[in-house]
Amino acid sequence: MFERLNPYVFIRIGAEEWRSAVCYQGGRNPRWEFQTMNCNVVDMLQDVIVEVRDQEMMQTEALGVCTAKVSFFAVAGGRQEWLEIFFRGVPCGRIHFRSEF
Repeated sequence: MFERLNPYVFIRIGAEEWRSAVCYQGGRNPRWEFQTMNCNVVDMLQDVIVEVRDQEMMQTEALGVCTAKVSFFAVAGGRQEWLEIFFRGVPCGRIHFRSEF
């Protein structure tokens, strides 16, 4: 079942939204190489909501979700970090982020 997943990442910061390319047949260990999102930093306390979704199940619940503050990413010199994602409150994986500020 998981081998057939075609996941993508959806990020929301306030009214701004971004969607990655689909990782076809990404299964349990999808990889998104060199995907970039640019956003204007307005409020360091604003939530960054990250969802991993499946292309075939666009209108259904996310496969995994995590939330962090903009200030987590907006660090002088940037940051690289693995963030835990959750499905219905249960850890279900991690996603790696790199930010530049």
